[in-house]
Parts: sequence; structure tokens; C-alpha cells
Amino acid sequence: MITEEIDIDTFRETVRNEISADNKFLAGWQPNPIINDAVDPRVGKLRPWTKVGRKYHGFYKTFYSTLAWYKLWKIGRGEQTSWNLDEKLVGNISRKVNVLIDYALAHVEEDFYDDERQIKPSEWMENYDPEIISRYTATDYLFQNITNRPIRNVLDFGSGIGRQAYSWFDPGNGVNFISVDAIESLYLLQNKIYSLLYPEHLKEYCFGRDAFQELDLSKSSEMLYHLPTWRMDRLPARSVDLIICVQVLNELNEPTVRYLLKQFERIAKQDCVLYIRDNEIGYTPGHNLRVGRLLLQHGFELLFRYQGSEAGIEGQPRVWAYTGVERSAAHFKLKRRLANAVSYPGNDYDIRLLVKSIGAKLSDWGLPL
Repeated sequence: MITEEIDIDTFRETVRNEISADNKFLAGWQPNPIINDAVDPRVGKLRPWTKVGRKYHGFYKTFYSTLAWYKLWKIGRGEQTSWNLDEKLVGNISRKVNVLIDYALAHVEEDFYDDERQIKPSEWMENYDPEIISRYTATDYLFQNITNRPIRNVLDFGSGIGRQAYSWFDPGNGVNFISVDAIESLYLLQNKIYSLLYPEHLKEYCFGRDAFQELDLSKSSEMLYHLPTWRMDRLPARSVDLIICVQVLNELNEPTVRYLLKQFERIAKQDCVLYIRDNEIGYTPGHNLRVGRLLLQHGFELLFRYQGSEAGIEGQPRVWAYTGVERSAAHFKLKRRLANAVSYPGNDYDIRLLVKSIGAKLSDWGLPL
């Protein structure tokens, strides 16, 4: 079986060789005070944003702590039954999650007791039902396809436990998937997950950099590319159909956000879909930027913002499209901003909703957040 699995020494060597004072901010996404809190790894609180949790502790411990981070009571509390989810997709995602759980339970390096959840991770995983996280992931997929545009090349920035690949990447569907991360624990976890699920389709930057020297996605077919944040410059210009950012943009530092948006503008095809889901301006521990306004400056236009309760999906799903700087810059013109502020879609509306909508738009002068 062909695989491009890497170990911790290989990843750290790549960091040492490629990270300098100029791009150091891309290697760790600027730890904030929460991240710098030291946490005893024995109690299971290995959150990726903690100082200890950013280090890789083997597949079993890192997989458990990351999977448990998706709190089932939180991600499953929405009225998701009213959304027309692809049940076949939900089942396919569940199957992949079960493969990973089975592997983790068969490779327990060192069991420990999770004081926070009052349970052993092995017992927790033995009783884990993947249905909720699978429907949660399929809901993202539903929003990502809202434009019904053909998608061949997908980039997932800040891939976490690799959820988006479970939806988008399957040999035979004609999709190339690009996974980007920087945090050691998550990067190595993703590499192991992709090695288990897609061993013959993984191209790992830290395993073989030459494959990324002259990367041509137009000639590539059904490959999963995994690379660190600071090597996004290896991705071809105008090559990506869908960019995914789930619960990540609001947590980055300002230099990384600005770097990232420049890269998005460079790699996006015309009408490329940009899917963002986070708390928008409600929770931004890493910076004080208005990301929506910056996206307009980089050629993206807002197509859709979910208006339902955030409790249903955890965060505010938004769908943007790359239309070019000249067109998106028109949104900054006063006439366009006033028109946006007083517009309201549809003819059948409640007057209270109309007033609320206009008030919300006027408060921001017709610009997206």
C-alpha cells in the first residue's frame, strides 16, 4: 500500500528549514493568552489552542481530544431535520468516522483518564455515535453547494479533524482536495487520517516537496494535497473552485488573515465559492479586522448569509464568490451602499422584519461585516 505518512520529526524538520523571522507568524497563527495557558496533558484537555495541545501526542490521544472538542450537545442542538441533507452522504461520513475510531481503539498508545468528562477516552469512543457529527458535516456541504456550480478543486483552510474531506473527497468523484493547516498536533493528525482513509491518493508536502514545485491542478485527478500554511504560494493561480473556512478566520492573527486573503484572491477561479462559518464579529480573539470588508477589497462578493439561529449550526454560514476587484469595489461607492442599506428581498414580508433589516444594514452603511 502506497502512503505518504510522516512522523513528528519530519514535520518539525520542515518547520526548522522553512520558517524564518519573516514568516514565523504563519507557523503558529499567533498564540493568544488562552493558547499560552499550560494544560496538563494527562487530564485530556489537549485543545489545539492550548500550549500543550498544539504539540502532537500520538494518534490516539490527539484524535480523541480533537473529536471530543466537537461537543455533541452543541453541534446537534439545531433543527437540522428540517434541512434536506443527503442521507447517503451522512452515511458515508459516518463510515469514515467509524474507521478512524476503530483504528484509534486498536492503537491505544497510553490510556488516560479525562477529568473534564469524567471518563476514559477508550470508553467514550466505544460508545460514540458518529451520526451527529456526520449530519453537522453534511450541513456544511449543503451550504457549500448553494450556488449549484460545478466544483472540481476544493481547498479547506484549517482542516481540524479533516471533516470537510469526508464530504468532498472520494476516489471516483473527480475532485481534487487541498488541506491546509499549521498547528503541529492538527497537521500530523490530518496526515494520519488522510493516510488511513486515502492512502493511494495523498500527496503530502512534508513527505515530498518536489510534487508541489510545479503543481498543475488542471492536470491532476482525484488527489488529496496536504500542505502547511506557509506553502500556499505553491498552489497555482486561478485554480480553486471552492474555499472552505470553518471556525478559523476569526481566530487567526492579523498578519495571517491579510496573507490568507491575498492568497485566496490569487488562487480563486472566477466565481470561486468561498464558504465561511464562524461567529463573524461576535468572537474574534485573534484580531480586530472586519473580514467582510477586506474580502470586498480582494474581489469577493457576498451571495448569502444564513439568517436562522446560530444555535442550529454553530456560527453564521456565509457564501461569497470571487467576481474580481473591479466589481466588488463598487460596493464601497456611497450610492451602492445606500441602495444596499434600504433593500429587502421579496414581496411578501413582515413590516417588523423590514424595519429590523433596514436598521441592521444602515448601522453598517450597507457593507457586509
